Formats: sequence, structure tokens, C-alpha cells
Amino acid sequence: MSTTDPANLPNPFKGFHIRTEERSPTDELRIQIAEELRVVVDELLATSAPVEELERTRVIIDQAVSLLKSRPHSNDYEGPAEGSLAPMNSFLDRSPIIGAINPLSVPMRMDIEGDGGSESTVVGHATFPAAYEGPPGCVHGGFIAAYFDEVLGMAQSLSGNPGMTVNL
Repeated sequence: MSTTDPANLPNPFKGFHIRTEERSPTDELRIQIAEELRVVVDELLATSAPVEELERTRVIIDQAVSLLKSRPHSNDYEGPAEGSLAPMNSFLDRSPIIGAINPLSVPMRMDIEGDGGSESTVVGHATFPAAYEGPPGCVHGGFIAAYFDEVLGMAQSLSGNPGMTVNL
């Protein structure tokens, strides 16, 4: 029987948050659509457009939704826990926090300061538009907490022992 020091084993979760495959042309287009939808949300919150223009906008959006609904849909995940078994790129891109394809996200860039080991530091960078405002001129604390949770999750994955928030 041989024993191996766990500290010398490769960390299978070290790249948990790193893209492993190139995005497809479809995914690149989805990212562009998500970016436009983020702009739509901000414009809707701030517009002083008259009712007629808002109605035209609603019709255009309704047409776009109908077009998307006309095709079959898929879900990569069997259930919440199985999300970790799906292809990593899909998981990352669909995230409500860092997902470039998810129009609800404010895609956050996370940097690792150090060698990526358990002694490294994780720093998140995000710019929140008006849709995330709580008190006037401030980001709602619930969003700050969610994004901080994502940074903590990445930091925990660097330890080689990733987990859900309940285990952080």
C-alpha cells in the first residue's frame, strides 16, 4: 500500500472557473444579444418615450420572443446538483452572476492574485448599471452579496474543495 501526500496531488478543481473550450459562433451571438438586452433594461428604466414609442418597442420585443420560442429548447442540467456535471463552459456562461450569455448578469471579471493555489487572493470587478440600484445612486445590497458569494466560491474552489454557499 502506498501513501501519497494530498498536498502533492494535482488540484482537480483549480480550473473550476476557467473556460476550457472556445465559444461557438452561436454562443458569441448569444453574448451580443445578452449585452443588448442589458441596454434595453437600462433604457426602459430611464426613458421618457411617449406611449406610442413604448407600444412599438413592446411589439418588436414580442416578435423577438415569438421567434425564440418557435425553436426547440434544451436544458443542460437534470437538476440543481447536476449543474456541476454539465460542460463547464455552459455552466459559466449561464451563471446569473458571471454568465456572459445570461442577460440578468453583470458579467464580473475575477482575477487571481498569486499562483492559483490556496494562498492566492481572488478579486472581482463589476460595474453595475442602474437596473441594480437600491438606494439612489447605490447598488442594492442583495446584488453585492450575490457577487461577493461568487468571489468566495472561486476562492473556495482554489482550495481544491469547492462547494455551495452553505458550505463556504
